[in-house]
Amino acid sequence: MGRNRRHAELAAAVDAMLQTPSRRDSLERAIIAPLTLRLEEKRLRRSRKAAATKVEFFTMVRGS
Repeated sequence: MGRNRRHAELAAAVDAMLQTPSRRDSLERAIIAPLTLRLEEKRLRRSRKAAATKVEFFTMVRGS
């Protein structure tokens, strides 16, 4: 994603290493799991921030 050359090179290197079954588990522990955790924490913070500003609207119906 994006046009950052360094990020593209790193993504390509990790992708190539993931193609090797013997390295897959170590990459999962060392790189993928921590990144997944960081993304989940970021989503959770964003969700909590949005929930804190949530406004509940409701409609009152007048009796006839």
